[in-house]
Amino acid sequence: MPDKKDKPKLKIVSNNKTPNKNKLTAKQLGFCKDLVYNNMTLIGAYRNNYDVSDKTQNNSLRAMASKLRAMDNISLTINKMLEEKDRLNKMTDIKKEELILQKLTEFMNNEEFSDSARVRSAELIGKHYKLFTDVTEVTNKDKSTVEVEAQLKEKLGKLLEN
Repeated sequence: MPDKKDKPKLKIVSNNKTPNKNKLTAKQLGFCKDLVYNNMTLIGAYRNNYDVSDKTQNNSLRAMASKLRAMDNISLTINKMLEEKDRLNKMTDIKKEELILQKLTEFMNNEEFSDSARVRSAELIGKHYKLFTDVTEVTNKDKSTVEVEAQLKEKLGKLLEN
C-alpha cells in the first residue's frame, strides 16, 4: 500500500473563489439563442441543448424548460437578445427604406426613363412623405336625446307644412 507521502500535491489553479452566477453555461446560452433567433418552442430549445431521453414526457420537459426560462439570468439574457434582434430588424427596415427612396430619386432624375416612370417615381416619393394626404377636421358635438327629438320634430313640422 503506497504511503501518503507518495501522493502528488494538488494546487488550486483558479483564483476565482466564487463563480459568477450571471454567466451562462454553453447549454443555457444555446437555449436562449434557440428561443430568440431560431424561434423554437421552450421544449424544442430544451431538447436541442440538453441531453433528454426520447422517453421523457412533454409535460416533464415543459416543466424543466419553464424552470430554466424563469431563472433571472436566463430571462435577462433572452430579453437582451430580443431587444438586440428588434434593433437590428429596425435598422434593416430603415436601410431598405433608404435604398428604395434612393432608387426612386434616381429614376425621377434620370432623363433616360420615360416621363411616366419619372412621374410615378415622384408620386411614390411624395406618398412616402405624405405630401398628398388631405387633412379633414371632424368635430363631433354630442347632443342629448331631448335636443335630437326637438330637432326632428322641427324638421318633420317643416316637411308637413310643404
